[in-house]
Amino acid sequence: PTIGWRHLTDARSVRAFAAEVARNRRQFFSAYTAVGEALWHANTLSATNPLTCRRRVIDVSGDGASNRGRAPGPIASALAANGVTINALVITGAKPDPVDYYRENVVRGTGAFLEVAHGFDDYTRAMRRKLTRELGPAVAMTE
Repeated sequence: PTIGWRHLTDARSVRAFAAEVARNRRQFFSAYTAVGEALWHANTLSATNPLTCRRRVIDVSGDGASNRGRAPGPIASALAANGVTINALVITGAKPDPVDYYRENVVRGTGAFLEVAHGFDDYTRAMRRKLTRELGPAVAMTE
């Protein structure tokens, strides 16, 4: 991974992690969209987490249907059957519209949801809404 596992325990650790993420630059490898491969990779990374977590969530952001590698539907379904929740943030604008594609092939698991960004200019708003929904009071509760 670009940034290794972090155990965020307080506001200071969250700010430090956010600063590290902000310094990181997105890397482009090709024009392909490989959603199934991304899910597989995220699950593989999850297995290396040094902590046992109450929830396992994979977040996927994308602006188009998968056009490379393994089909995401079967992988997403297998992960959900093993207790993984897969949420998605979809950026509209591509043809065909990727919203239905992500809803049908990617979003899976308990409490899973899809957030929509209406174009790239709306991405920041949509990401904030998605994170607020994921990290709301239910996540903060202790067992």
